[in-house]
Amino acid sequence: PKVIVEILSPSTADYDAGGKFRLYRELPSFEEYLLVSQEIQMVEIFEKAPDGTWNLRTVRGAGAVVRVNTLEIEFPLASLYAGLDIPA
Repeated sequence: PKVIVEILSPSTADYDAGGKFRLYRELPSFEEYLLVSQEIQMVEIFEKAPDGTWNLRTVRGAGAVVRVNTLEIEFPLASLYAGLDIPA
C-alpha cells in the first residue's frame, strides 16, 4: 500500500499512532498515513519525505481541505464528518 487510513477510536488511538505506525513504516511502498479523529474534526497526515523521514501535517477547522499528496486528491474535511455530531 502507498496510503493507509485509520479511523481512531479511544481504545486503539495510541497503538495506531505508535506501534502500528512503526510496523507500517517497514513497508517499502508506504508513503502516507492518515489518522482520522472520532472526537473532533481533525486528520493527522504523516508523509514520507524523499530522505525517508516522516513529516506531520494536521488538518482541522472550518473550511479545511484534506490533501493526500501520494494519490493527488483533495476533499473538504467537513465531508468526512457530514451528518455526524462531532465538534469542529
